[in-house]
Amino acid sequence: MNAPVERILQALENAGCSPQPAGEGKWQSLCPAHEADGYRHRPSLSIARGADGKVLLKCHAGCPVGRICDALGLRQADLFDDEKPREKPHGNGKPRPGSGSAKPKDGGKAENPTDSRVFKTVAEAVE
Repeated sequence: MNAPVERILQALENAGCSPQPAGEGKWQSLCPAHEADGYRHRPSLSIARGADGKVLLKCHAGCPVGRICDALGLRQADLFDDEKPREKPHGNGKPRPGSGSAKPKDGGKAENPTDSRVFKTVAEAVE
């Protein structure tokens, strides 16, 4: 098991949410955001280990991940191995165009943001 999964499972256990194995790299638990009220519930939180090591959380009642983390006293960054920012890959596994440190097409020369001229047509603007 990896550190983020252990961290989440321990926090769920401490909150009385009773995480249980549900397959290879998967668990089910009560959702701490809406089911940790002491009443008997059917577990609605699915926990899984993602391919990149991050923890995947899904409340089938619709609680956002941020609210689940708040209820556990954790940050969303605790779902990852480390706190390095990651670029979300495009469908082909490469970073999305425009993300990262790519230079703008104009070579980094931005137009004057204080230019307040208003044009009625595109032709006026390009003249």
